[in-house]
Amino acid sequence: MGIPALPPELQLSKATPAILAAYRSFWERRGKPVPTVSRTAVWVVSDETLVIGVSVFSTEGPYLLVEGFATNPDASPRLRHEATDLGLRHLAALGTIMGKTLVMIPGPSAKSVAKMASRLGFSVGRQTTPIYRHPS
Repeated sequence: MGIPALPPELQLSKATPAILAAYRSFWERRGKPVPTVSRTAVWVVSDETLVIGVSVFSTEGPYLLVEGFATNPDASPRLRHEATDLGLRHLAALGTIMGKTLVMIPGPSAKSVAKMASRLGFSVGRQTTPIYRHPS
């Protein structure tokens, strides 16, 4: 498994004050508490606009906890889909590189993310059980 080519309009980004402010706004606009942002995260942007963000927390054990997956409510469904696909592929690559199993607990509104993760080889449980992917 290699890291996929980026769609031309999407790029990975490092955390910047603008990225963090946009991520915070995704949660505030939904009326939900803003999750803690980790030092390791996947930020997918289109031009300078954040499309998806997700934190990755490494444990002492063989796991990477993936939390706070959020998409830009102003982005088109197509762009959010492509960015989610790209973000999940990079999370899978990160798990492989670090030799750790990814664990993500989906919320009730994460049905499309769970479907995409399943197609990409993640094992997907119910909303009360994690989505996970063993390193390959």
